[in-house]
Amino acid sequence: MGLFGKNKDKGEEDLALGISLLETNEEAALQALHRACDKGNAEAQYRMGSYYEDTNPGLALGYYEDSYDNGCQRAGFRLARMNILDKNGDEEIAISILADAFESGDDSLFEGSLDAMYDMGVSLFYGNGCLADAAIGTELLERGADLGHVPSLAFLKERGIR
Repeated sequence: MGLFGKNKDKGEEDLALGISLLETNEEAALQALHRACDKGNAEAQYRMGSYYEDTNPGLALGYYEDSYDNGCQRAGFRLARMNILDKNGDEEIAISILADAFESGDDSLFEGSLDAMYDMGVSLFYGNGCLADAAIGTELLERGADLGHVPSLAFLKERGIR
Protein backbone atom coordinates (compact mmCIF):
# COMPACT_ATOMS: atom_id res chain seq x y z
CA MET A 1 0.00 0.00 0.00
CA GLY A 2 2.93 2.34 0.35
CA LEU A 3 3.95 4.87 2.90
CA PHE A 4 0.62 6.66 3.23
CA GLY A 5 -1.65 3.75 2.39
CA LYS A 6 -5.06 3.75 0.81
CA ASN A 7 -6.17 7.03 2.42
CA LYS A 8 -3.35 9.13 1.02
CA ASP A 9 -5.60 11.89 -0.32
CA LYS A 10 -7.68 12.23 2.83
CA GLY A 11 -6.64 15.20 4.92
CA GLU A 12 -3.54 15.98 2.86
CA GLU A 13 -3.92 19.75 3.21
CA ASP A 14 -4.31 19.52 6.98
CA LEU A 15 -1.35 17.14 7.16
CA ALA A 16 0.85 19.51 5.17
CA LEU A 17 -0.26 22.46 7.29
CA GLY A 18 0.40 20.56 10.51
CA ILE A 19 3.88 19.55 9.42
CA SER A 20 4.71 23.10 8.32
CA LEU A 21 3.63 24.53 11.70
CA LEU A 22 5.41 22.03 13.96
CA GLU A 23 8.48 24.23 14.46
CA THR A 24 6.64 27.53 14.95
CA ASN A 25 3.21 26.84 16.45
CA GLU A 26 2.79 23.44 18.06
CA GLU A 27 -0.82 24.03 19.13
CA ALA A 28 -1.95 24.97 15.61
CA ALA A 29 0.11 22.10 14.18
CA LEU A 30 -1.60 19.59 16.46
CA GLN A 31 -5.02 20.99 15.57
CA ALA A 32 -4.29 20.57 11.87
CA LEU A 33 -2.94 17.05 12.41
CA HIS A 34 -6.04 16.14 14.44
CA ARG A 35 -8.24 17.32 11.57
CA ALA A 36 -6.22 15.16 9.16
CA CYS A 37 -6.60 12.21 11.55
CA ASP A 38 -10.35 12.73 11.69
CA LYS A 39 -10.38 12.53 7.88
CA GLY A 40 -8.60 9.17 8.02
CA ASN A 41 -5.12 10.31 6.99
CA ALA A 42 -2.80 7.43 7.87
CA GLU A 43 0.36 9.56 7.94
CA ALA A 44 -1.22 12.08 10.32
CA GLN A 45 -2.40 9.23 12.53
CA TYR A 46 1.12 7.80 12.53
CA ARG A 47 2.62 11.17 13.46
CA MET A 48 0.13 11.64 16.29
CA GLY A 49 0.94 8.16 17.59
CA SER A 50 4.62 9.10 17.57
CA TYR A 51 3.83 12.38 19.32
CA TYR A 52 1.97 10.66 22.17
CA GLU A 53 3.99 7.44 22.45
CA ASP A 54 6.06 8.54 25.47
CA THR A 55 3.50 10.72 27.23
CA ASN A 56 0.23 8.87 26.60
CA PRO A 57 0.83 5.30 25.37
CA GLY A 58 -2.87 4.42 25.34
CA LEU A 59 -3.67 7.32 23.04
CA ALA A 60 -0.62 6.48 20.90
CA LEU A 61 -1.86 2.89 20.50
CA GLY A 62 -5.19 4.17 19.21
CA TYR A 63 -3.53 6.41 16.65
CA TYR A 64 -1.19 3.62 15.55
CA GLU A 65 -4.10 1.19 15.21
CA ASP A 66 -6.03 3.66 13.05
CA SER A 67 -2.97 4.42 10.95
CA TYR A 68 -2.17 0.75 10.43
CA ASP A 69 -5.79 0.01 9.54
CA ASN A 70 -5.52 2.81 6.97
CA GLY A 71 -2.45 1.23 5.38
CA CYS A 72 0.61 2.65 7.13
CA GLN A 73 2.99 -0.26 7.73
CA ARG A 74 5.33 1.86 9.89
CA ALA A 75 2.45 2.33 12.32
CA GLY A 76 2.02 -1.43 12.38
CA PHE A 77 5.59 -1.93 13.50
CA ARG A 78 5.19 0.71 16.21
CA LEU A 79 1.94 -0.93 17.31
CA ALA A 80 3.58 -4.35 17.37
CA ARG A 81 6.58 -3.01 19.28
CA MET A 82 4.43 -1.32 21.92
CA ASN A 83 2.47 -4.53 22.43
CA ILE A 84 5.54 -6.77 22.56
CA LEU A 85 7.49 -4.56 24.95
CA ASP A 86 4.55 -4.23 27.34
CA LYS A 87 4.14 -7.16 29.76
CA ASN A 88 0.37 -6.62 29.40
CA GLY A 89 0.51 -6.14 25.63
CA ASP A 90 -1.62 -7.98 23.13
CA GLU A 91 0.67 -10.61 21.65
CA GLU A 92 -1.90 -11.67 19.05
CA ILE A 93 -1.96 -8.20 17.48
CA ALA A 94 1.83 -8.03 17.45
CA ILE A 95 2.32 -11.47 15.92
CA SER A 96 -0.40 -10.85 13.31
CA ILE A 97 1.28 -7.62 12.18
CA LEU A 98 4.69 -9.25 11.99
CA ALA A 99 3.34 -12.30 10.16
CA ASP A 100 1.66 -10.08 7.57
CA ALA A 101 4.92 -8.22 6.99
CA PHE A 102 7.01 -11.38 6.69
CA GLU A 103 4.48 -13.10 4.42
CA SER A 104 4.38 -10.11 2.08
CA GLY A 105 7.99 -10.75 1.01
CA ASP A 106 8.40 -6.97 0.67
CA ASP A 107 11.59 -5.87 2.43
CA SER A 108 10.64 -2.22 1.93
CA LEU A 109 8.07 -2.71 4.69
CA PHE A 110 10.92 -3.27 7.14
CA GLU A 111 13.37 -0.64 5.95
CA GLY A 112 11.76 2.28 7.77
CA SER A 113 11.34 0.31 10.98
CA LEU A 114 14.71 -1.31 11.63
CA ASP A 115 15.08 0.11 15.14
CA ALA A 116 11.58 -1.05 16.07
CA MET A 117 12.39 -4.49 14.66
CA TYR A 118 15.55 -4.58 16.76
CA ASP A 119 13.64 -3.63 19.93
CA MET A 120 11.05 -6.32 19.25
CA GLY A 121 13.66 -8.92 18.30
CA VAL A 122 15.69 -8.46 21.48
CA SER A 123 12.56 -8.40 23.66
CA LEU A 124 11.24 -11.59 22.07
CA PHE A 125 14.65 -13.24 22.23
CA TYR A 126 14.90 -12.65 25.99
CA GLY A 127 11.18 -12.75 26.81
CA ASN A 128 11.19 -9.26 28.32
CA GLY A 129 7.71 -8.30 27.14
CA CYS A 130 4.38 -10.03 26.72
CA LEU A 131 5.86 -12.92 24.76
CA ALA A 132 9.03 -15.01 24.84
CA ASP A 133 9.87 -16.48 21.47
CA ALA A 134 13.56 -16.62 20.61
CA ALA A 135 12.83 -17.98 17.12
CA ILE A 136 10.67 -15.01 16.13
CA GLY A 137 13.11 -12.66 17.82
CA THR A 138 15.99 -14.15 15.86
CA GLU A 139 13.99 -13.94 12.63
CA LEU A 140 13.40 -10.21 13.20
CA LEU A 141 17.06 -9.64 14.00
CA GLU A 142 18.15 -11.66 10.95
CA ARG A 143 15.90 -9.59 8.68
CA GLY A 144 17.27 -6.39 10.21
CA ALA A 145 20.85 -7.58 9.74
CA ASP A 146 20.09 -8.54 6.13
CA LEU A 147 18.85 -4.99 5.57
CA GLY A 148 22.05 -3.50 6.99
CA HIS A 149 20.99 -2.73 10.56
CA VAL A 150 24.31 -2.77 12.43
CA PRO A 151 22.91 -3.33 15.97
CA SER A 152 20.94 -6.37 14.74
CA LEU A 153 24.05 -7.83 13.11
CA ALA A 154 26.12 -7.14 16.23
CA PHE A 155 23.53 -8.81 18.47
CA LEU A 156 23.53 -11.92 16.31
CA LYS A 157 27.32 -12.06 16.07
CA GLU A 158 27.77 -11.63 19.84
CA ARG A 159 25.59 -14.69 20.38
CA GLY A 160 27.26 -16.80 17.68
CA ILE A 161 24.13 -16.89 15.52
CA ARG A 162 25.93 -15.30 12.57
